[in-house]
Amino acid sequence: MRVPFPIGIAWEARDLKGCAVSSETAVKSFARETAEDLVAAAVEATDPSAGMLDHRRLVESLGAVLGGIADGGDQDTLLRLIVEKMCKLVGAGRGSAYLRDTNSGLFHGQVAYGYKEIDPTIKRLVCGIPADGFTAEIIETRAPVVIANLRSDPRPVRSAIRAWHAISAMGVPMLADGQVVGIIFLDTEGEARDFNAGDRVLASVFADLAAIAVAQSRLYRELKHSHDTVTRQNKILRRVNAVDDRLTMLVLEGRNLHEIAEAVTELTVKPAAIFDAADRCLAAFAPPEVAEPVPSIFEPEVRATRQVAEALAALPPSEPTVVGPFPAAGIPHRLLLAPVIVRDEQWGTLVLSEHGARFNGFDVLVSKRTATLVALEMSAGRREAGATWDARASLVSELIRGGGEEGQLEGRANFLEVPLGVPRVVCLLAGRRTAEGLELPEPSTAAAALHRRLGGEHGIIGAETGDGVALLVDLPECERSAVGVMAVREAVAGLCAELDTDGNLIAGISALCERPVDYSRAYGEAAQVVRALDAFSSGSDLTTLSADDLGRGRVFLAACDPREAEAFVGQTFGALLEESKARVLLETLACVFEQNGHVRHAAEVMELHENTLRYRLGRIEQLTGRAVITDSDAQLDAQLGLMVLRLQGRLRPPAHRAVLVDE
Repeated sequence: MRVPFPIGIAWEARDLKGCAVSSETAVKSFARETAEDLVAAAVEATDPSAGMLDHRRLVESLGAVLGGIADGGDQDTLLRLIVEKMCKLVGAGRGSAYLRDTNSGLFHGQVAYGYKEIDPTIKRLVCGIPADGFTAEIIETRAPVVIANLRSDPRPVRSAIRAWHAISAMGVPMLADGQVVGIIFLDTEGEARDFNAGDRVLASVFADLAAIAVAQSRLYRELKHSHDTVTRQNKILRRVNAVDDRLTMLVLEGRNLHEIAEAVTELTVKPAAIFDAADRCLAAFAPPEVAEPVPSIFEPEVRATRQVAEALAALPPSEPTVVGPFPAAGIPHRLLLAPVIVRDEQWGTLVLSEHGARFNGFDVLVSKRTATLVALEMSAGRREAGATWDARASLVSELIRGGGEEGQLEGRANFLEVPLGVPRVVCLLAGRRTAEGLELPEPSTAAAALHRRLGGEHGIIGAETGDGVALLVDLPECERSAVGVMAVREAVAGLCAELDTDGNLIAGISALCERPVDYSRAYGEAAQVVRALDAFSSGSDLTTLSADDLGRGRVFLAACDPREAEAFVGQTFGALLEESKARVLLETLACVFEQNGHVRHAAEVMELHENTLRYRLGRIEQLTGRAVITDSDAQLDAQLGLMVLRLQGRLRPPAHRAVLVDE
């Protein structure tokens, strides 16, 4: 039997939360009055033959439960109080409460009373499975169901009966809006219990109170969550305002990237680093207690790791993202990557390393705002660098044209931080005349790429010319020699291969420039080398030579017809070109010329016995029929012939020449 619970009383009980704002006495008074009304309704609904109810105990029990609901107690505490009072009033030794899961439709254990050490276990129990006929009948009838003998009745689950040693039990549904939202089970361990009509009425009253308690507890939790959310949001807003104020001051004060990284670390208490579009670290800062700064996820050996490569490939284009950790790549902490976006182009990345506490929304907010600030700083820096580059390009153009007043040139150069007293070489990048569709790189792009190859000590500025792109390359103190020029040549050759894989981009490099008047002469040397390469090296992989590689013969080669030059080589070396060891002999002759005719020095360079080298020279004179070591005319012809072979790629430049030995 279920008590005809007055609707008005039920809803009044549901709205007890409103009493929480009045005095404690008012709450208790309201709870007692409501309890008396509920008892009166229960008495009217009870079969007189079942005996009189204990009014005083019932009123006290209901009043305690209603008072707990009005006080906003937590759900488990209220449910446990209801189950306890229900057990004591109906004479059951034990009871437990289950609530329905909206997703699965099953009922999960919440609290229990009277069981030994049951609380940790009850949370893991579930009823309502297909084999559970007891629960199915409670849900179907929406009324209390009593089983006198659990051991012989087929409806309950046998394993539960064996585990809890129960004989009789009553299951009472908790109803809300006509739906079963929970079930309370009552039983007595090892004893039979006759649950009469009065017990069922009382159980129904308390089950309805349990439904109210659940609804009230959920409402209270929602209100508390809303209050906590508002409080947390207000706190975040205050922190956000502080962040905006701090970052705004950084912008107004024109702070640099290092100071910006320091500010981010102070705000988040996490290491921070700023990388450019080429993944180079521009600035980094870490808290004092952190031994190492942000690990560079962009290092080639790190980003080559499979997990890192996959994480970087999956990054969204414009939002901060948390990745990692990557222990295999030496990154033990998670990283927060915020892209630095300018005009839909990524110019860099701000990286935070997780330290002390896990990343939160505030860290994401700070990283996003800071990335915007870094974008502003980079944009301003690029505009300034662009203006400076234009001024330096103008200086380069005037230097290679020549004719300017030296004092004025030096004054402009010093103002632009390009002192003319620093030794430099002029590099001219140009395209072969036969190349179609080849676009020369911008001077700034070529300078940046060459700088990466040479290193930080090589300052490079450039400008466009009528012949191509001219670059002025500083030579550090330790490289102001032929070795330094060869190092530049190697780097420029790599640059040409990087920018054009077809071999149509060629380059000539001048001798050293040490005064303003040298640059015009140097540019002419580089241009002569370029013309010689264009005329003779087509079809070979040779794209770069220096003026020193060709010597003064570059003047002759720059204006010579390739067919005439080929004929000249044939006349000069004759049968030597047909010799099986022609390259060995020609390399030997070139080395002797480079050592100014000193046979002993050449032998040492080639790591040969002096007699072996002299034998080779004799063989050369025998095959050519000319005294190439003692006859000055023969020497000149041979040197010019070697230059042609070098341009054609049939001989290597000096720095490339391997030590060749007779087989």
